[in-house]
Amino acid sequence: MNAAATVRGEPVAQQHGRTPRRVLAVCSGNTCRSAMLMAALKLELTRTNRTDVIVESAGSGKRAGERLPASEHARTLFPGMLEDHRSTSIANRSLTSYDHILCMTYKHRSDVLAQCEVEAAALAHTAPRGPQEAPLAPEAEAAPCPHEGGDAPCSDAAAGPAAAGHATAAGGGGCSARIAVFPGELEDPIGQPRAVYEACALRIRAWAAELVREAL
Repeated sequence: MNAAATVRGEPVAQQHGRTPRRVLAVCSGNTCRSAMLMAALKLELTRTNRTDVIVESAGSGKRAGERLPASEHARTLFPGMLEDHRSTSIANRSLTSYDHILCMTYKHRSDVLAQCEVEAAALAHTAPRGPQEAPLAPEAEAAPCPHEGGDAPCSDAAAGPAAAGHATAAGGGGCSARIAVFPGELEDPIGQPRAVYEACALRIRAWAAELVREAL
């Protein structure tokens, strides 16, 4: 997805009174970049009097689920926005429920796609059959995915449009179409001096403004 493309003009939710669009910002630990992007988007939405978008954040790294606070520099660069923030993992979010997933790097995009497949597989195993639906034959139930082998869902990025529906019963299509990566990627500033965070925050604010203006 283009950095600020896919949805142009007046948001669908605003046009038709539908439920607000949901946006998720993703980085590794959910204490710096994604937390700052979440804050920047909320500030820009408030500045433009937008109430039709809900913004959350998460991390794909191993420690993201430890409920860590936002980094000190992130908190001071976005005063009043991140004091109560606690990190969470993408595994604790229903990724297929988001309209836009904003990743800092292509590694995060890969992590998100993998988690979307986990969600789709879990949904496929728990979805009840309709009263008119005949049970599958044993050999059909055991058939592996033709694109990957085994019983994991196909990757929509690797298997094309036909496989996208196979992997996303809840999201109305493959996750890949709803993911954007920060232009040029954005490296982790953790452990760096404040000046590095300031430069990072400046780029994040610029992307947030572009997204609100042209994509959300």
